[in-house]
Parts: sequence; structure tokens; C-alpha cells
Amino acid sequence: MTDQDIIARLSELTGVGRVYAVSRQKPHHKDAWLWTVNRPAHLEHIIRLVLPWLGQRRTLAAKNVLRKISSNPTP
Repeated sequence: MTDQDIIARLSELTGVGRVYAVSRQKPHHKDAWLWTVNRPAHLEHIIRLVLPWLGQRRTLAAKNVLRKISSNPTP
């Protein structure tokens, strides 16, 4: 994402994850930002929040991630 304010707002609203600057791949590229969420419980929470707004293909992918999280609970 090239809009740092959007990524920072996601992190602020959810209270999870970290925001990183991403190096430009080419001189004409814009600066980019990456928001990562690594804890399974946090990831599950985020997925459940956005699930109603996903299209069919991404809904299937999100549900697959939820199945993987539930089959591998962390202590």
C-alpha cells in the first residue's frame, strides 16, 4: 500500500500488527507500507471483521485460513 495514513489507521483501529516501510523496487515507484498481523488470534479477529465485505474468491481463501487457525491452536 502506498498510502501510509491508511495503513497506520488500520493498525490503530485494530490495535494489532506492525507497520513497516517497504523499499522501492524501482526508482519510479512510490514509497510503500506493509501492515502485518502474525498472531493467529489477531488474524482470526481481523478476518471475521472483514469477511462480510469479501467477494466469493477471497471469502473462500479467508475461510481456508480460519480452518487452518482452528486446526492448529497455539498455547
